[in-house]
Amino acid sequence: MNIKNKKVVEFPSASKEPRPSGNTVSMSVVMVTAHENDASVVNHILNSTGRSKAKVASSSIEKLSNVFKRVQGDIVIVCDRSLRKNARYLHRLFKQIPEYTPVLILSDKIDEQSIDEYLGAGARDVLSLEYPKHFHSAVVREFGSLLVYRKLMRAQRLCKNYERQVKRFTRDSSEGIADVRDGCIVGANTSWLNIFECDDSRQLLNTPILDLVKKSDQAKVKQAIADRRTGENRRDVIKITGRSMHGKEFPLSLVLERIRISGSPTMRVTARPDALPSVGSISGIDESTQIYDRKYFLNRLGRRLAAPLLGGTRSLIYIRPDRFSSVQNSIGILGSEAALTHIASTLRELAHPDDLFGRLGGTVFCIFLERGSVRDAEAWVRHFCDVVGKRAFKFEGNSVELTCSAGLSEINNSELSIDKLLQEAHAACHIGRLSGGNDVQLGASSKKAQIRRNYSKQEADKIRLALRQNDFRLIRTPIIKLDDSDCKLRDACVRMLDTDGSEILPADFMPIAEDYGLMTMIDRWVIGASLTYSAKRQPDVIFVRLSQDSIHDDTLPEWVRRVLEKSDAKSSQICFQTTEAIASQSMKQTRWQAQKLIDMGFNFAIDQFGTTSDTMNILQHVPLQYVRIDAGLLQGLARDQRVKKQVSEIVRTARTHCIHTIGDRIEDAKTLAAACQIGIEYAQGDYVRHDEIVLEDTHTVCRPILPEIAAA
Repeated sequence: MNIKNKKVVEFPSASKEPRPSGNTVSMSVVMVTAHENDASVVNHILNSTGRSKAKVASSSIEKLSNVFKRVQGDIVIVCDRSLRKNARYLHRLFKQIPEYTPVLILSDKIDEQSIDEYLGAGARDVLSLEYPKHFHSAVVREFGSLLVYRKLMRAQRLCKNYERQVKRFTRDSSEGIADVRDGCIVGANTSWLNIFECDDSRQLLNTPILDLVKKSDQAKVKQAIADRRTGENRRDVIKITGRSMHGKEFPLSLVLERIRISGSPTMRVTARPDALPSVGSISGIDESTQIYDRKYFLNRLGRRLAAPLLGGTRSLIYIRPDRFSSVQNSIGILGSEAALTHIASTLRELAHPDDLFGRLGGTVFCIFLERGSVRDAEAWVRHFCDVVGKRAFKFEGNSVELTCSAGLSEINNSELSIDKLLQEAHAACHIGRLSGGNDVQLGASSKKAQIRRNYSKQEADKIRLALRQNDFRLIRTPIIKLDDSDCKLRDACVRMLDTDGSEILPADFMPIAEDYGLMTMIDRWVIGASLTYSAKRQPDVIFVRLSQDSIHDDTLPEWVRRVLEKSDAKSSQICFQTTEAIASQSMKQTRWQAQKLIDMGFNFAIDQFGTTSDTMNILQHVPLQYVRIDAGLLQGLARDQRVKKQVSEIVRTARTHCIHTIGDRIEDAKTLAAACQIGIEYAQGDYVRHDEIVLEDTHTVCRPILPEIAAA
């Protein structure tokens, strides 16, 4: 039956949310059929009883998705005559239908096999027009189920929205709020942490609530929890004496309420310090702005600075409103205090959960940020100043322009005192205020650090340009066999050419390349250059280093295979190597990378061998052909029996696994003699020979990878 050229007949869609009107339901039906007559029959059945009003649109399978773009179908009815000769469309059909839309199959003949097939594909029922009443009832039933589902989804969205609002209210509330389950705290807001002098919410997790109560009052709190759990859920106030995390005692009022969180019974405890005039002294909260006061902020700042930084940078921001005397003259003393409260509330609103902020006194605010970079911290402060400036501030009918200036001091030295950090941030803020206000300025040390970062960025751009222009040179260092046989092993090193043609050593550009993610490209340049050199000079083996980025690059083996196919070099002439530190940190990935390369005929080696506790483990689990014993170990080989024993064990174990050993940077005759004595096979260093040779005709080096580098 030809269904490809069937015209689509469209009817107006029902309302977005069909609702029953009395005993009549209105629905929109999409029918998949090759005959318009089928749609007419279904339309007649659904509208003839008076209990339903249906608007039916018909479509072929190919055009079904287009129909759903214009018509919202509540029910989809599929005539199986359009499927029997096109069974392969069955699963394709269900992919075009919006999720949770009921699908009914209309069939001339119903049997168990077809029912099983259609229900297994996702249909809700298989019906026939031979029984119109049953057909009508089934359609209305599925439509009713759809309405229930939509109401359920709407209720879930409302619940999630309500839950978000409650969480936001709990987080920003000036009252201390904690959730207690099985007698232990499972969550607390910032105000609770302030009241009980806790630096980090993680310190409170799973802490018994009774630990924050004076011992003589613990029985009272325990009884109150038991009463709320088993009896009426009252909100009576309990007067107790609280204990901070540092052992300080203070009068406190608690309100307990039984709630459920994610289905689990939980006790919500609200804490209010009793002596309102001394809230600041008890909880470290400034009474006017409801953020940390000067003493408590500086105390917590000292503890945060003493903690190790896990990543990113730290910054201290000094914030002052601009031309505040004019603001005070316009709206009065009470209005000016309200303006400071407005700034504090904006600070609280925009701050991240781990940010530390407070009022240093007067009109000065301070915030401590931990961000990925200083640029991120500066962007946050600029956003804060923009928000303050754009929000109109009114007090008793008077409107006033309110802006802030800020000074940022980057904390790149943990030994700097808080006083020096504040002085630098204050000086930067003063420059911003003198420049007209509503400005953010970096402190002197921050500007110097930014200049250094900009320099690094310029150097990174220079490395990218060198990669595109092929301004690198490959240096080969000989590795000799200690039995005097003629064996040509070479170690590949790389130099970058400066704009004046002078060479830049790896120590001067590799760290920047690592910081800016350029090591993979440099490694690939060296690989291409080494293949070119191997095809031209035919060494036995040339060693090529792989950085940590390349070890974690899953695309490297396939890329190497493609470059090798374009080269005249042999895979056995290349030995890839990485350091033992990288192999120890990424054992699984190193083993995978080594095996992939060895399967293509390459060799694999570990450099700086013997420097970690995983030395023997690497020998046993990473497939290797060579190990290069660390130069630091070999320096004491001739005079330290302990070192000699350690290196001898490495050589013996390597020989057991048929792995060749190389001694790195041998610089005197005694070390060379000791290396020969314990069985090291190869040596490299100044004493052996150090003829560095720069590749001629570097313009022919690694041409296959230059387009890829240029596109990076």
